[in-house]
Amino acid sequence: MLFEPHEYTASLKQETGFINHYNESYNSSILVSELGGELIGFLGAEGGRSKKVKHSANIFLGVRKKYWGQGVASSLMIETMSWARRIRLKRLELAVSSNNHKAIKLYHSHGFELEGVKKYAISTNGTLEDENIMGCVL
Repeated sequence: MLFEPHEYTASLKQETGFINHYNESYNSSILVSELGGELIGFLGAEGGRSKKVKHSANIFLGVRKKYWGQGVASSLMIETMSWARRIRLKRLELAVSSNNHKAIKLYHSHGFELEGVKKYAISTNGTLEDENIMGCVL
């Protein structure tokens, strides 16, 4: 996630618009994972908008820290990849901090491969980190 908690300031109207965009687009989707009415994880897939990239989607994933290691992210990935195949997407792609070894391992386990590295792309508490660009051909 590229936002610090205090940086994300989307209004309810903006969030609703974001969700509506995903609901109205055949090649975009948002999945959520809940436990006892609590949102514990989500995975968004934003499909390409132009004709040249409509066959692919960029994904972003988040799981509450206290639920890490419990299969939430993997379940979201499995369902998203199944959805992507059903609608005949050909590719999923993502970006992840090169220091996020758990996420990289998860993505590799679902068939994603490293396609490139953006040097010093992320600054976390003054520390510059590389960002891995990963993709999966379906």
